[in-house]
Amino acid sequence: MTSTASVINQKRLIAYIVPKPEKTINTIEIRRFLKDKIPDYMIPNTFVQIEAMPLTPNGKIDNAALPAPDTTVITPKSSSLNINRHSAPKKNHTIDTTNL
Repeated sequence: MTSTASVINQKRLIAYIVPKPEKTINTIEIRRFLKDKIPDYMIPNTFVQIEAMPLTPNGKIDNAALPAPDTTVITPKSSSLNINRHSAPKKNHTIDTTNL
């Protein structure tokens, strides 16, 4: 997850999700799961689906290479969010997210 300033200078939390092949992301279920585990202020405002996490040559997540979320649609936490879909980063790396 990362934090960014939106158009109106308010910070918002963004979650980048790499789903398993042939799996769909349900933001309502993710929010419900997170609500039982963490405080409301830690639940992301936006979910961005990507094919793989961009990595630096050292194997760390390259935050600068993460795609920017669609800022034209800001949906309140109470409703289901659109998931921004982006193509894979230029490097072909994957991270196992089964134990998140």
